[in-house]
Amino acid sequence: TPVPDMFAGAIGPGLLLVAVYGILVAIRARTLPRAPRPEGRASPLRLLLDLGPLLSLIVIVLGSIIAGYATPTEASGLGAFGAILVALLYRRFDLSVIMDAARQTVTTTSMVLLVMIGATCFSAVFKAVGGDDMVETAITAFGTEPLTVLAVVMGAIFLLGFVLDWLEITLILMPIFAPIVAGLDFGNGLTGDALLVWFGILVAVNLQTSFLTPPFGFSLFYLRGAAAGQLTTTDIYKGVLPFILLQLLVLGLIIAFPVIVTGLL
Repeated sequence: TPVPDMFAGAIGPGLLLVAVYGILVAIRARTLPRAPRPEGRASPLRLLLDLGPLLSLIVIVLGSIIAGYATPTEASGLGAFGAILVALLYRRFDLSVIMDAARQTVTTTSMVLLVMIGATCFSAVFKAVGGDDMVETAITAFGTEPLTVLAVVMGAIFLLGFVLDWLEITLILMPIFAPIVAGLDFGNGLTGDALLVWFGILVAVNLQTSFLTPPFGFSLFYLRGAAAGQLTTTDIYKGVLPFILLQLLVLGLIIAFPVIVTGLL
């Protein structure tokens, strides 16, 4: 599927997730004791000046991809150059920053490429021994109705998110599931690339739960570390449950109303 279409398709679901998160936070905040207002709060103008360069960088990078002015590779170069300009603007730029960014880039890229190589080898062997046919048979055993097949696929991805990272799920399962879904008619008028973009965004939203579901959820460990011992693991597990339910709600809305994804295609 075209990468710009995937970016465009993700905007609607992304904004929808932000909206439902915001509603939950607003409702939850009203039940908490009011904390004293901090002194010297930043004015809206100051906040805009602080966030403006970063927001502009995001809009320029994603906008250039969606509008077709740049490929993802070209846009990444534009984003790197823009990040350097932002660092200069904030007077945070020096040689150590560049070296640290370069080391992290090499580490992350190496990790992702090694996973991709391993996943590609696994998928090739898996298909060569007829594994994809076995998976298709197992899925259709629950029924051949398109929505039933989709429910089984989404359920499998959701459960695997408890124990596997999103990258492994994407690289190993998508080559198996995507051809199955591409041959189905969901009665929503989607075919070809539009159907696969819709399915890809469904998987992406589903995989968001893998960041929150124990025991593997990355976000839970990040939060535990950031809280510096003020929160227990049990507290975090309880607190994350409403957000998981909201993500499943958004997933259901995208299935029922594909225009959320395809509106900008």
